Amino acid sequence: MAESTGGPSNIPNTTAAASGGARNITNSYLTQSFRDQRQIENFVRSNKLVKVIEEATHNFITTFQQSKRPEDALDAIIVKLTFIYGDFFRHPLDLLHFCIEEPVEFYNAVKYCAFGIIRDILKNQCPPAGSGNVSESSLKFIDIDQVHVQVRFLGFPLQPDLCFEPYLNSYRTGLSLVIGILSALTEPEKFVLQSVWYCSAGCTSNKVKSNSLEAPLCKNCNHPMSEYSKLRHTQNYCLIRILPAAAVETPRKLNQIFRALTIRVFDHVHDCPLLLGNRYMITGYYNYIQYSQEFQAWNLTTI
Repeated sequence: MAESTGGPSNIPNTTAAASGGARNITNSYLTQSFRDQRQIENFVRSNKLVKVIEEATHNFITTFQQSKRPEDALDAIIVKLTFIYGDFFRHPLDLLHFCIEEPVEFYNAVKYCAFGIIRDILKNQCPPAGSGNVSESSLKFIDIDQVHVQVRFLGFPLQPDLCFEPYLNSYRTGLSLVIGILSALTEPEKFVLQSVWYCSAGCTSNKVKSNSLEAPLCKNCNHPMSEYSKLRHTQNYCLIRILPAAAVETPRKLNQIFRALTIRVFDHVHDCPLLLGNRYMITGYYNYIQYSQEFQAWNLTTI
């Protein structure tokens, strides 16, 4: 029987192999994320969407310069971006596929892109930290939570494979279409885009929150914080119920269950009124992550 010589073993190091595989997966993900980010930035700049971002940033700077209040450096920057389906064909089709198959990730990438452009504008237009204008130089240190991108998607094609139709067992996970009749809707409700909080006990900490009016606790003294009520930003939305058009068509379909789909519709995704009995076509995606599991509208039109 051969003795061990004390040299390196021929058995592969499974721990090292696993960690190496994890690094490869992480690196490939970061590379893909960087590529998506660059493609979105090229798209935004070539389709003049960058003008919308610049205008929102200039409004933010002007408001701060006029008020001279330090807390206004924490104000929200709201950017409304309208994407048109046909514009994607002047760019690599990977970007269009990314938008259709991963709308949530696409939205996050657009937000990071807008944040980067806004930060560059603030760095170029605001005085340096040692210039003596301390309050205005603080604009360069905005947080990404202050940037709120409102996306609208126009021109999405009407194709059977892109329709979200639960009654036909078609549950698309990406960007899709819903066509049906408005059977119910709520009164306009308020969605809190951003609220800004400060510690009334004398601490210097501030807190930016979204979708909540519950007072956070100060990270220094653990006391409930107070809100800058003038810096609260809200947006109107409605919850609507869309019933498939096949439910009211003649001849009637037997042995078929039709259920209305709940859709969250913000006021920036439609120009037409919401009327009971009207037929609408909605572009959006089904949000499987949230507990309510609603269809999130990116565009709504009458047909």
